[in-house]
Amino acid sequence: MTHLGARSTVRTPQAAQNGAAQLAHTGSELPIGAVVPAGAAALLAGAVLFRRARSARV
Repeated sequence: MTHLGARSTVRTPQAAQNGAAQLAHTGSELPIGAVVPAGAAALLAGAVLFRRARSARV
């Protein structure tokens, strides 16, 4: 465990010191128009695989 001591200072980003708020950059550069259909296709594929696996057990 690290002890910071009484003389330690916390440096804040320049934007925070100026009062400008900014959201965190998540790293995703994909447009929402491409992400939503891909998610829907993955969900549909998972449902098909699930139904096939259940029918194979019976």
